[in-house]
Formats: sequence, C-alpha cells, structure tokens
Amino acid sequence: MATKPLEGLGVDLKLIRRLCADDKVALDLIDKAVKGRQGNPTGHNQHTGGKGVIHPLSSSKRTPRRGKQLRRLRKDFPELHGQVLKGKLTVNECAIRAGIYPSRLSINTGSPASAAASIMRVIGKEYALRLIAELEGMVKNGQRDEVQHAR
Repeated sequence: MATKPLEGLGVDLKLIRRLCADDKVALDLIDKAVKGRQGNPTGHNQHTGGKGVIHPLSSSKRTPRRGKQLRRLRKDFPELHGQVLKGKLTVNECAIRAGIYPSRLSINTGSPASAAASIMRVIGKEYALRLIAELEGMVKNGQRDEVQHAR
C-alpha cells in the first residue's frame, strides 16, 4: 500500500471501529495497531513536510473504559482476554474477575423491598448484614444529610 492506511481508505478510525463493533478480534487488532500513537494528532511534524494524515488515528484524547480494560486484560490477564475474544465473557465481566473494575449493582430506589431483594440476590447475606449495620450507624448518627451533600 503506497498511501498511509487511513488516508488510503478515506475514512477515520471512529468509523472503522463502528463497522467492526461486533467483531472483538478485529477491534483488538485495531487497538494493537494504534496503541501508543503519540504526538500531533494532525500528523504534521518535521518529517512529513506539512503533509500530515488526513484523518488522524486518534479522534479523541479520551479512551473509552472498555478499550482500556481490554488492553489491560491483554497485557496482564491473557487467559481472560482470550475469553473475551472467544465471546464467552464480556470485557466488563473479565475486568471484574481480574479486579480491574469493581462489581456494580443497580438498585431500584423507589422500592425498599426491591432494593433489599437485589442486594440479597446479587451480593448475599453476609454483605447485607454489614450494610444494615452501616446504615443503622449512619441513621443513628444523623449522617444522612452529610452523605447526600457529598454527591
């Protein structure tokens, strides 16, 4: 190929990632190819003679958490990374198993019974008892208002 990859395709990296969204292996290969691209996002420097890359490889300075987690799995947890590529587990499930990202729980705050059922089902009795003790202590000490203001 005589032309730089993205310039030759006439598309940007964001579009390529969207087109490959269902192919975890392709996304992983793309991530490996563009990993660590530093410098001026236009591609202009002392070596290009002002003919920078038309569509910069890095369309955003902020990397989505999923991509960051996948890179970390590839580097530090290759077995879990393989599970993601095979489609057996999600990136999030593997990141939680690896301890990269904490497990989260969505709770219906409109119903205390529903919230309690979610906690018992997902987290278990031991955690629920510790949570009850924490809540009782906070209510007793009037910490409710402080917690709300800390948001």
